[in-house]
Amino acid sequence: MHFKKALKSFKELIQIYFTEQMISFGSNKLINAHLTFRNQDGSVEHFYHFLLGFLVPLVRAIPTLEHSFKINNFYVRSCAVMDEIINEIDCPKLIIIKKELKNVKNSSFSNKIKYRRFYFVGYDHAHKYNKEIFSNVSEILRRRLSDQIASEQSNITRNFAKNGPKIVLIDRGNPHEFYASEDCEIKTAGRQRRSIGNFDELESIIKNKYDNVISVVLEGRSLSYQIALFQLADIVISQHGAALSNLIWAREGISVIEISPQDLHPKCREAFGLLARCLGQNYYRIEQLHSHGDVNISDIVVTLDEIISN
Repeated sequence: MHFKKALKSFKELIQIYFTEQMISFGSNKLINAHLTFRNQDGSVEHFYHFLLGFLVPLVRAIPTLEHSFKINNFYVRSCAVMDEIINEIDCPKLIIIKKELKNVKNSSFSNKIKYRRFYFVGYDHAHKYNKEIFSNVSEILRRRLSDQIASEQSNITRNFAKNGPKIVLIDRGNPHEFYASEDCEIKTAGRQRRSIGNFDELESIIKNKYDNVISVVLEGRSLSYQIALFQLADIVISQHGAALSNLIWAREGISVIEISPQDLHPKCREAFGLLARCLGQNYYRIEQLHSHGDVNISDIVVTLDEIISN
């Protein structure tokens, strides 16, 4: 098992090395470019691995390849329900493959356009987190989606009616029906995986005690909305989950309160604390007995008071 994993890692390193070499030499011939992203864990059909392991390297790869090659089309694999976000970034040359890869090859050859595969590393693991890369991708998308983000921020700001720190409380939503289908690579999502048993009570107490609180569910939301929301937030409160990968859009110095179930794998428990610290954000962890248990609301209130008083 360890040998197979080591062999796979070595193969991926070789593929990425040859990609870097191809890019450095470049070409003025028209090509079709098939892009493969080596995400570190999990499936890119789920938001965390999609955002950090697929979308971030994709946004970096497109201008890099356009600088070195004459591109006819970019081809990427389908990420199922995440394809809506791929389409949202509005790259006219970007085609999502829903059929077998050989059909793309055959189309290239019949049109006498050179076909090349390029491999890029994903960033969906703590040892791959990179503040400079996340900042660069954030800047690119803020420019590309500027009108949509501005519109979303205008709508969100109306819900922050008063002065003071903007507090975003995130609930987990129901999963898309795709995650129960045979086509799904890894089953279940959203509140099927984790939830806060007393979320309604938590929401009520926080909204009554603090002036500027909005409660949101991010499942099904556009990328522009999620970027806009995290750019506005001063304090984010969320149970452990993919929503917190949106911290890459947030400002340095914001505060993050993660509700962390004790039955998570130890490596998973560290993921978002390490991401927040990588990004220069203030991180606080509130323990939860298990993935669907109640949370100690007084612990969250004490932490919020501490953050606001500072």
